[in-house]
This record gives sequence, C-alpha cells and structure tokens, in this order.
Amino acid sequence: LGATLLPVARLLACRTEQEVGELAPTIFSVVVDGGAPKNSGLELEVRARRLIAEWLRRALHDSDTAMSKHQDKLVTGIDGKCSKQHQHLHELAERLLRRERPVLELELRACDEFVAEAAKVLQGSSRDGGADSRRAAFEAEQWDDETGWLGAG
Repeated sequence: LGATLLPVARLLACRTEQEVGELAPTIFSVVVDGGAPKNSGLELEVRARRLIAEWLRRALHDSDTAMSKHQDKLVTGIDGKCSKQHQHLHELAERLLRRERPVLELELRACDEFVAEAAKVLQGSSRDGGADSRRAAFEAEQWDDETGWLGAG
C-alpha cells in the first residue's frame, strides 16, 4: 500500500494548489529517490486513507463479482463446454483472487483503524484544550521520521 498507492492518494487528497505544490516534490523524492518521508499533516493523511479505504472496498466488491462470474463460467463454460485448459485457467484465476483477498482486507482494516483513531483526535482538537496534547501523542505514536506514517505499507 505505502510504496506508490498511498503517495498517489495523498496527492489526490490535496484540496489546494498550494498543498499539491508542497507535496509533489516530496512524493517524487520518497518514491523515486528513496528520500526520507515528510509529514504533510494528519488531516491530509486521513483524507488519503479514506480514499484508499474506498478503493479497497471497491476492489473487494469487484473481486467478489469476478469470483462469482468465474464460478458460473467454470461450471457451464463460455460456450456451454469447458476444456481442461480453460478450466485450469479459471481455477488459477480463482486461486489468485482468493489469495489476494486477505491482503486487501488487512489493508482495509489498517486504513479504517487509522482513520477512526485520527478522526477522534481531530474532532477533539476543535473541542477542548487538552486536544493538542492528545494530537501530539497520536502523531508521536503514529509517525516515524524514517518510515513515515505507521500502517502505510
């Protein structure tokens, strides 16, 4: 998730030209050159993780749909018949989809958990004075200067 998809999601989650201008060089430096990540803010990270979660939910749905279609074709065949080679290809595709599902589900859970915890911190920021210390504690726990946001890959 973190290798290239999350940086793209961060870029797509930008709301202003200024945000894009500040983030784009960092993404290039991290993804292409292997530079150190830059903390562009918790709000942007939450928006990016929400995008990722939406994409993952769609991927899981599409995977289920594909599995169902492959299962139907495996039973009946495209033209009412199913050669051994054709059946073998369908079985391979089904195995690949089944193996990928736990990875997608794990990434989705990580995104959802991060967003839920971060949302609590962000909501608290606008309500009371102790919120700044809770935000600082959350960021200290979730941010690493060498790897970036935890759960990002």
